[in-house]
Amino acid sequence: MKVGGLVREAESAGIEIFLDREDKVRVRYAETHREQLVGLLAQLRSHRNDVAAVLRERQGVSAPPECPPLPPGVRLVRYAPKSPPVAVQPCSIVTDVDKFIRAYLRDLGWRLEHPKGHVCAPLPEILAKLAEVGVELELEPAEVLREPRPH
Repeated sequence: MKVGGLVREAESAGIEIFLDREDKVRVRYAETHREQLVGLLAQLRSHRNDVAAVLRERQGVSAPPECPPLPPGVRLVRYAPKSPPVAVQPCSIVTDVDKFIRAYLRDLGWRLEHPKGHVCAPLPEILAKLAEVGVELELEPAEVLREPRPH
């Protein structure tokens, strides 16, 4: 059995598995069920490092403490990144908030330089997705660009 499956089985059996402040695997369970859980607890203990890796992966990657550099002509309104996983419309879950923010800021810079290009999302979509993960931006008046309208 893979460790992810072991963790799910243990959780289904009523074992709470978490990382403490020192990044060590800890478990909680009802003492009355200890005899029934002995085998699962032994397996968790023998795969402790892999269990910790599964738990860390579940937590996702947080955003950087400060906003990454913005493209010229963009002013930060608010920087309050959400903790992963973050649901982004229409149906996206962001687990690496840092990478997501950096990628969309890169797209924003490209979009501002190439308003009629088709390489990345439209300007309103880029701004909306950044806002959904906690980065609210405002374009400076000279930099406001109109999206090309379909003919």
